Amino acid sequence: MKAKRSFSSPSQIVIALGLAKYALKASFRNKASYFFSLIFPLIFVVIFGLLGNSGASIKLGVSDTIDKTNPIYQTIKNLSEQENAPIELIEGSEPDLEKQLSQAKIASIIAPDQSVRPMAGSLTLVSSNSNPQGKAAAESFLSGVISQMNIKASGIVRQPFAFNAKEISGKEYRYIDYALPGQIGFSLLSIATFGIAFPLITLRKTLVLKRMFATTVKPITFVVAQCLSRSFQAMLQAAVLLTVGVLAFHFTLAHGWITFVQMIFLSFLAVLAFLGFGLFIGNVARDEQSLPIALNLFNLPQILLAGVFFPIDGMPKWLQFIGNNLPLAYFNTALRKISVEGIAFVDIWPYILGMIVWGFVAYIAAARVFKTE
Repeated sequence: MKAKRSFSSPSQIVIALGLAKYALKASFRNKASYFFSLIFPLIFVVIFGLLGNSGASIKLGVSDTIDKTNPIYQTIKNLSEQENAPIELIEGSEPDLEKQLSQAKIASIIAPDQSVRPMAGSLTLVSSNSNPQGKAAAESFLSGVISQMNIKASGIVRQPFAFNAKEISGKEYRYIDYALPGQIGFSLLSIATFGIAFPLITLRKTLVLKRMFATTVKPITFVVAQCLSRSFQAMLQAAVLLTVGVLAFHFTLAHGWITFVQMIFLSFLAVLAFLGFGLFIGNVARDEQSLPIALNLFNLPQILLAGVFFPIDGMPKWLQFIGNNLPLAYFNTALRKISVEGIAFVDIWPYILGMIVWGFVAYIAAARVFKTE
């Protein structure tokens, strides 16, 4: 008698690797995903890297009727011609300058003294309530200049009150050191939400997902495959953004290549947590029309409140509390602490724990609403 052949079901690990391979190929062929998850953040990295760290100079308008022999004007003029000058002088007629002042394009206007009995060494500083910060900066600068001129004019050689300046060595931190971690977080969030939600809608709508689960493929295998493919893509894109930031704009890596590896590993953990939200939103949304709305309701608050483009220290305390406890905020803060501040990886465990808790909640919610059609 011939022995019966027995066919064993394929290993779920093999199935997961195969599904991850094809999911990765599909994502690489999707040019739109490259734009939102890599090219878009890369453009911002280049822009922020080119901004440098030079503080904005105070723009002062100078009336064309001012006396060019005025000692105050001459002192300010000499200061404006120095390298990295703190001020920039813009000459023109008073009506044109007043128009720029009302539009907050300049901080204030230096004009001739318009008092009844003008002094020889005096002038008028014209400001506007449309730019209170510029007004304060201009008044502070001009007050300092005039104070120094008065001290010299009074013949005081040794001032009774003074301070000594001391400078310690250190690395110059630029805006790119703040912006790059935020752009990596933005990239990972796009991969984990847009990158998984749209394909999930398509697979469910075309009944591919239903037919897939009719075979030996288990739902957990499908989820693992998606996590493998997206995490590989996330680490690759994080490495690209980091490499551009380091080589082109001298992004700070506190401990060199060790920090680089730590940031890539942290990106791996973050995208695993974010993927839970992508799976949840992809199952809650009914079709391609409602999906972008649902994704933006989740992504937009994080982009605005999680420190992607700018710090949120100036926002109300209650809004800071919300922003600092978002999943993307945990990731961005952890990246900045190990890259710029040089904190040991084990000391950022509260932020890693925060991401894990958020991811755990997201996966539980995604499991409860998971559907195949």
